[in-house]
Amino acid sequence: MERSAREGAHVWLATKDTDALEYSLADLLEDANAMARHLVALGLQKGDRAIVMLPTGQSWLAAFFGTLLAGGTAVPVGPNLSFGGMDRYAKTVQT
Repeated sequence: MERSAREGAHVWLATKDTDALEYSLADLLEDANAMARHLVALGLQKGDRAIVMLPTGQSWLAAFFGTLLAGGTAVPVGPNLSFGGMDRYAKTVQT
């Protein structure tokens, strides 16, 4: 990822209502490193699992790769908004 970022690589994020968004790997790496620092400050240790429950997009990518950079295992979970809403679902997933 670092090499690709140095070489100027980009990813394109498809969107529902607009043209695809361009996200440079340099920006993704910067965001992911910031997320990694945040997760470590919250107590994430190497080998810990972290749930990534966000809509797909830049934040999701930063959280996923930030978890990996912090030494954790990212566990993507799609949001389920039925049966009690997001708060109840988040509590169910945490257990």
